[in-house]
Order: sequence, then structure tokens, then C-alpha cells
Amino acid sequence: MHSVLLNATSRAKPFAPFEENETSTKERTWKREEIVVIFVVLPFFQPCKAVSTLGRNRIECSSKHIFIFPKNMSIDHRGGGGVLNHEQPHSSSFLSLFKSALYVWHSFVRCVGVYAFVQIGKTIVIYKKKYPYKRVVRGWVPWSGSEHAEDVLVVDCTHAKNKTITHHKGSSTPREVKVGDTSTENVLHAIKTRHRFTTKRGKVSRVTCDHFDIDGLISVFSVLHPNDAVKYEEILVEAARIGDFREFEHVNVVAPASVKALRLCSYINQVEKERFNLPFVGDEKENCLLKYKHFLEYFKGYVVACGTCDVDRIHEEFELTMEGEEEFSKVLRDAKLVREHKNDITKWFEVSTTVVKLPKPVHYYALFGATVGTDTCIAIYDGKRYEVEHKYTTFVDVQSRETQPRLDLTHLAKTLNALEEDDGIKRNFKWEVAGVTDTGPLLRLHDLSASARLTKAERYQHPDQRKINPSSIPQSAFLETVKSYLTFGQKEMARYAKINPLAGREVDCVGDGSGYLRGKNWTWKETQTLNANVDWSAWDRERTSA
Repeated sequence: MHSVLLNATSRAKPFAPFEENETSTKERTWKREEIVVIFVVLPFFQPCKAVSTLGRNRIECSSKHIFIFPKNMSIDHRGGGGVLNHEQPHSSSFLSLFKSALYVWHSFVRCVGVYAFVQIGKTIVIYKKKYPYKRVVRGWVPWSGSEHAEDVLVVDCTHAKNKTITHHKGSSTPREVKVGDTSTENVLHAIKTRHRFTTKRGKVSRVTCDHFDIDGLISVFSVLHPNDAVKYEEILVEAARIGDFREFEHVNVVAPASVKALRLCSYINQVEKERFNLPFVGDEKENCLLKYKHFLEYFKGYVVACGTCDVDRIHEEFELTMEGEEEFSKVLRDAKLVREHKNDITKWFEVSTTVVKLPKPVHYYALFGATVGTDTCIAIYDGKRYEVEHKYTTFVDVQSRETQPRLDLTHLAKTLNALEEDDGIKRNFKWEVAGVTDTGPLLRLHDLSASARLTKAERYQHPDQRKINPSSIPQSAFLETVKSYLTFGQKEMARYAKINPLAGREVDCVGDGSGYLRGKNWTWKETQTLNANVDWSAWDRERTSA
């Protein structure tokens, strides 16, 4: 095992991927192949073309060519042309020695040439096999939303003019590239299929992104280091999913690649928090520039470390100081807590929602890990503390499964506020939620005092890092109200889509016949149109009459 020193705190240079030791068997195999090739090619290098036959025993030689003198051959000086005659038995010892030396020298040069030819060919084959994807993008550049540059590739965000590879809605990403759930998957697919954006044909030499997050970082890294990205594809794709969708899949089976990817995500999160700032804090443009400069310098070494050995052996095998151990351990503890309450996890597949009941708030990676396959999470904590959140999976276009269009939760917030006031006690709390186009609309009970209201950065943080206020609504009534709201809304949108087919859609919006919408690549225009045609007054009448 090669020992590679990398200490990020001392700003050591990142290490390159170490080479695996080839076995002696492979070395012997190559030697045997070389010998076979030499003996096969050797006859074609015989200098027979430099010699012309004049007769049965007479051969003419040209002074411009080197040739092998046969044994018992002497020079016939008759005619002055330099003719070799087998019949002349007398030859000087000097000439014989010269002929022998010349033969040995020519054979040596010939063998060296063949061996060099074989070695060059072998080197080319090995290099092509090890590095099949040529790096055409040479560097990262800061984001410029207005600049139109033919040689700039935009990843994990949209741009009105430049070449783009992302999973975001409304982007100009080519259809043949948009095959994954994350931008990282789309970029890697473009690399492996040698799409024009990742080859010389695309005339791309720079890459950019308008924000910093795990999926964006890995997308940029993959474009800059295509061979390393493909080599560690499984871990990088899983890390992008954990980072973007916050889904550390752990409830049933924990895959080794998921654990390694979680370790990589924990490193990125901790370094971002300790050395720079949290997302949505400060000048995003300036912070983005500093973060990319730092991580692109050191990230490759950590990818190799996580991809090469078990996470608990990284420090000893690589002598590596890798931040993130604290968050990594916390996610594993919280995931264990979620699994202990596995029987309290309920999935409402008809409305793509998961209900998770826990004694206390946990890390997002552990919480959303129990919601894989659905798009809305209802978290129920002890003390009548509730949160409802639309996941990031409906903010972007995922290709692995069909989704439902996002349902606006604004009217649900009004209904819950009315239920809160029914207890006859005036309280300084209010249910609030962001609009349907927010990255992750979070419906929660806010404290209306100015000092207690959460900023977007605080809402983005993990549930265990923010205060969740208790509600006066009983748990059963809360769940019944939310489920009724989601069911009514989805059915109303399906009814409208059936009467008024959505222009340009290539899927059957009511394909499963259940009365709920299913499809891929929902546009914001479609989502807003469907929500605008839901008659919530009918739901109010239905709820109050029940």
C-alpha cells in the first residue's frame, strides 16, 4: 500500500491517484508477448531487398546497403562491380571478422527497433486504457450570468446563452444528456458517451456554476478530471444525491458506497462551515469564488481516499487529515435512531409523501433517508412538534422515476392557523410556508417575534439545528388535515389536466388510472397552472361538513 501524505490544514498539495502494483504474472505475460512479437516481425526486417541475384552462385551487392554475408562467401573482383562468389574458397580472416561483426550489429539494431516498437505500442495501449477520456476543459471560471462565451460550459444551473448540463427545470441541457437525477449523473453520462460538450468538437475550455453545493462541486470536478470521475463514479454520484436530495439511504440496506459518499459529503460540509460560511449567508458570489478555489485544489485527493479504502481506515492508510468526522458520526447515530423507529414510518404513495415519527429532530441526511421514493416529508416529533416539507426532488427534473407536480401549501398554512386559534388561546405563533418555486418549501409554526423568525439560511439548516415550536393541534388531527389537503389537491390537478390537456407533454398525465398525476420533467408553468385551478373552497366545505 502506498502511503500518501495529505494534510489539508497545512495546505499541502493534493495527491494524485496512486498506481496499483501490477502483479509479476502480468509482467511475465508482457515479456512473453514481446518475444513472440519480435520473432513474428523479425523476418520482415531481413535486408534481402538490398541484394539482387545475378545467378545461381553470384550475388551483386550495392555499397549503399548493409547486408549479411553468407558463410564461405568471398569477393569476386572480376568485372570491377563487386561481385560475391560462393565458389571462391579463400577469404581473409579480417573480412570474415568484419562480416560477423556486421551481422551481429545489424541483428542487434533490428531487435532494438522491434523491441522499441513493441514498447511504444504497449505504452499507448496502456495509456488509452487507463485514461480513455481526454480532458478538454482546463479550468473553472467565476459565474457571469450575462456573458455569452462559446468556450464556457455551465453545470448544475441554467444559463440563457451558454452550453449547459444540469438537472434544473427550464434549462437548455441536450435531451440525450439529461438522463440522471443529479447534474453529476448528467455530466458523467456526457463524458462516457463522448458528447460534444465534453470533447474537442464542443470547443469548450472552461466550466462554471452560479452557486456552491456538493452536486455543483462534483459536476465541475468531473468536467475537469473526467478519468478520475468515471473511475470513482459510484461514490461521486451517491455523494451528489446525498448532498442535493439529502437522502442517505439507510433504512433497509446501507451500501458501502453510500457510507463512503456520506464521508465525502461530511468533509465538504464541515470545511464549508468552518473555513467559509453556511449557504445563503453573506455575499454568495464572493463566497462561491473562494469555495471553488479551495475545494478544486484539494478535492481530488479526498475523492481518491474515500474511493480507495474503508472510511475508518482513511487516516491510517493515507496519513490523511480529513475533516467531517463529527458530522459523519452524527448522521450514523441519527440514522440508527430512525431505524429504531422504523415501524413509525408511513408512506402515502398516492400523494408521494412519507410520514416519519421520531422522539427528536435529527440530521436531514438521516431524516430524508427514510423518505426515498417520495417527494414530501411530514416530520412528527414528541411534544406535538410538526414540519411539512417538499423535497428538492420536485425542484429539479429527476429521471429515475415519475413524480407529481408540487402542490402549493399556502392554503394548508391558513387552515392550520385556524385550527391553532380554535383552542381559545391567543398565541404568538403562525404557520408559514414559502411559495411553490422555493428550493424546498418548509411549512412550520413560526414564532412571530422578530428575534425568533428564521432566515432562509436557518431554514436550510438541519431540523436539529433550529427550534421547532409545539403546536396546539393534536397529532391525529394534524395528520388527517394534511393528508386530506394533499389528496384533494392532487386529485383536483389531475381532474383539470384530464379536461384541459397540458400542451407539449409527451406523457399520459393520468397514466396509472388512480386519479393522481404522474410524469417527468414538470415545468414551472405547468405546476403554477395546475395549482391555480385547484378550488380550495370546495375542500373547505368538504372538511367542515365531515
